[in-house]
Amino acid sequence: MTGFETFGHTDGWNLEIRDDLTLTYVANMTWSHAKHTIRFGLQMRNNRMSEYQPQRGFGPVGGFTFTGGVTALNGGASANSANAFAQFLLGLPDSMGRSYQYLNPIIGREWQYGLYAQDQWQASRKLTLTYGLRWELYPIMVRANGKGMERYDMTTNQVILGGVGSNPSSGGSNSSKLQFGPHVGLAYRLNEKTVLRGGYGISVDPYPFSRAMRDPYPVTIAQTINANNSYQSAGNFVTGLPGLRHGYSCNQQWFCTTSVDYIYEDPSCRHLPPRLH
Repeated sequence: MTGFETFGHTDGWNLEIRDDLTLTYVANMTWSHAKHTIRFGLQMRNNRMSEYQPQRGFGPVGGFTFTGGVTALNGGASANSANAFAQFLLGLPDSMGRSYQYLNPIIGREWQYGLYAQDQWQASRKLTLTYGLRWELYPIMVRANGKGMERYDMTTNQVILGGVGSNPSSGGSNSSKLQFGPHVGLAYRLNEKTVLRGGYGISVDPYPFSRAMRDPYPVTIAQTINANNSYQSAGNFVTGLPGLRHGYSCNQQWFCTTSVDYIYEDPSCRHLPPRLH
């Protein structure tokens, strides 16, 4: 609402339901010989994401905006906060919307692997060198029930569904097997009270790819309804936020059997307060 702080359900990413699990296995070994201390090991991580969080647009709860144009005089003074408040009292928003996620929950399964070897060499009484190499592998994520990742093919204007038909689970995408991270460091003792240290290394960001694929289009659709012009409303409080028709006849019944049924357009379900601007 123009001239006022946003109130109501202000977080567009909320309501969220998460049932995530991360399994990690780590093994390290150390071997010392003469002036060398060699360490090596491996790490395996399995991210199992299961979430409902359609965080695009106004979010799953929905929201309205009021800029004052509906109650302003066409050709008169510009709309101000008083016009916006009057527009709110009338229940005539400039825009309104809600985001929808037709898969509940959205599921991602992803493995991450890492191997490393490192040597710490006491080159002299004053100089210590440390050097090593880490290799990481991030296979393409998959969905549940044998399904793979989805990918939009810009050359054919089609969405490739991984694991469906003859499509590979990766959807035709490949992950690099050349994720090497070398590092080197040194420590030089000038005297009993002063040590100079330096180093350089390359690290790979382990951000889970399934996190970015949590709500891709058209899994999540942000519906926004705008007025035809600044002096008309996009709807009203009486009719509320219209449901999104996407051709899945069983979808509304499915959501209304879960704990998140109140965020969808159904007279039998309760509604959370929308976000107001």
